[in-house]
Amino acid sequence: MDQQTLFLAVLFAVFLQVLLVLVSRIFGDNVPWFSFAIADYAKFVVMCALIYSSMLFLISIHRRSQMQLEQKSSTLIQDAHVRIAAIAEQNIRIQKESVEGFAKISEARDFSSGQHIQRMKEYAKAIASALAFNPKYSQIVTPQYILDIHIAAPLHDIGKVGTKDDILKKRGKLSGEEFELMKMHTIIGGDLMAELEDKLPGTSFFVRGREIAYHHHQRWDGTGYPNIMNFGGSVAYFVESGVGRPLRGEEIPLSARIIALADVYDALRSRRVYKEPFSHEMARDMILQERGKHFDPDVLDAFFSIETEILQIASSFKD
Repeated sequence: MDQQTLFLAVLFAVFLQVLLVLVSRIFGDNVPWFSFAIADYAKFVVMCALIYSSMLFLISIHRRSQMQLEQKSSTLIQDAHVRIAAIAEQNIRIQKESVEGFAKISEARDFSSGQHIQRMKEYAKAIASALAFNPKYSQIVTPQYILDIHIAAPLHDIGKVGTKDDILKKRGKLSGEEFELMKMHTIIGGDLMAELEDKLPGTSFFVRGREIAYHHHQRWDGTGYPNIMNFGGSVAYFVESGVGRPLRGEEIPLSARIIALADVYDALRSRRVYKEPFSHEMARDMILQERGKHFDPDVLDAFFSIETEILQIASSFKD
């Protein structure tokens, strides 16, 4: 860069020399274009040096200003990133707290404890995280997907706000008619999540919430509920037998397949008025018998790969 600057300084000095001679000749002085006298030569060298020094000084000022500007820009960008990250973290916290608040409304009307919500979302997060290592799901189960499931999991039974107390709190077995009414909580909850998703586009956890609320009682073998019927581009949901059909296999959203396992496992491990809690080993054997029937084999394999973590979650959030 210094050689280039020196070359430009000499070139500029030559230009000045030519310009000065040209002006002198315009006014009648017969000045030679270049003089090789020692004094003239020395004057030319001094002029080059002055120009060169001036250019170096200006370049250093420019570079210093540019560095200061870059440092200031970098600081502003870093501050902006920190603020954006803080806002994002706060939004996630608000989302989680709001979702858990909604979920506790439905749980308060059921026999489930508040710890059921905590265990459910942690089980779901752990299973989803394990599934991410399966090449089949590595492009689907992203960090954002795991976060969305973690936030949305407590909403799986939000539709129970629309179920009658005498059904929710019945101590004995539900009658056929009562069970059909109980099934409606999937449609009530799914419709609520779909409405929120429509009103708040871009909130991906409501997408997961809708999938989970509608379909967490679907079964891998196609014997779950609710039934689905397509009308052109629209979808309708029914609990009546013979109207539409349940989803089966990979038709069921992955989020709902994960929650189905987490929900059943926690129900088996929890005390209810109609049963005592089962041990992990007994619940494990009962779930294993439902491989390929109730549960997605891939989701089941992910669950069994993290049994130690599952036990830690159960121990951390006891009733």
